[in-house]
Amino acid sequence: MPGEKKQRGTGSRAEPYPVRTSSRIRAARNASEQPEKKHSDEAKEVKKVDDEDVDEEIYRDSLQVSVTSSGALQSYRAMPSPDHDKTEVTAGEIALQTYGVGIKIDSVLCKKLSVEPALREVKQRRPDMYLNMTRRSNVEAFLGQLTGVSVVRPCKNCNKGHGPWNECIIYDGQMCGSCTNCWFNASGSRCTFHESNQTSIYEPTPRYNPRSAGNPTQHQQIEQAPVATTLNLPPSTTNMINAVVADAVGMSQRERIMARVEDSARQLGMHIAELREYAEAAAVEREADTERSGMTTQNSSSDGTMENAEAASEGSDAAESEVD
Repeated sequence: MPGEKKQRGTGSRAEPYPVRTSSRIRAARNASEQPEKKHSDEAKEVKKVDDEDVDEEIYRDSLQVSVTSSGALQSYRAMPSPDHDKTEVTAGEIALQTYGVGIKIDSVLCKKLSVEPALREVKQRRPDMYLNMTRRSNVEAFLGQLTGVSVVRPCKNCNKGHGPWNECIIYDGQMCGSCTNCWFNASGSRCTFHESNQTSIYEPTPRYNPRSAGNPTQHQQIEQAPVATTLNLPPSTTNMINAVVADAVGMSQRERIMARVEDSARQLGMHIAELREYAEAAAVEREADTERSGMTTQNSSSDGTMENAEAASEGSDAAESEVD
């Protein structure tokens, strides 16, 4: 049917009325689309450059992180872990690693020292020298060298280079007070710090306070004890001194300086008062001496006058007797 054909032809068209564009409209449309295309191309290039910069920055950051992480890892490995005390090496383990199962850890002191942590690396004076570790005193000296305390001033034998090790180490309350070098081969009596050497000119002073059970406690007790406790003072004076010390410890630097100035002023006032008292006492003594000397002169003059009077009376009596 003619109507149906016309209807199918109309349905097959995309647009019933196609839009006709002139050359000027097409030129204007191209001109408007060209900047948009240019901007889109520039945006793609900028995005590409930004992506490259981001990739490079990420690469640099990754390198820096890797370097930092490696340094942090080394620092972390160098830092002791919180469970360091649980995993630290004991003196007995060091002794077994150094001398093997031939070392004899059988005495009470050896067993005590073997379970304590090793605080240092033992340095032998002559590495080629053989040390007899089947002897009890030698094992005790070696374990004490690992767990003891280094002193500020070594004993005379360590100062001369005697003994198997470089450091002068003591362990308070053990080995009769002698150092480990002198205790080696049971020769501790020659040590300056031996308990039999009462004429020692100096006591062993620890160089530092490590985690050692052999650290001398005498110095700690003296340092930690209150000032008045060591002086046998009355309780009132003791309390006053302890209170003053506590106040001084809590002062700032400026307050301490001002307290020193005030204390110096008090001391100066006390010295001036003592000088005045001394001058007054000296003046009183001079007056007393003057009075005593005046009384002596008066007594001597009165005695002379009486003697003259007696002599005159005797002379008059003699003259009267002659006249008679």
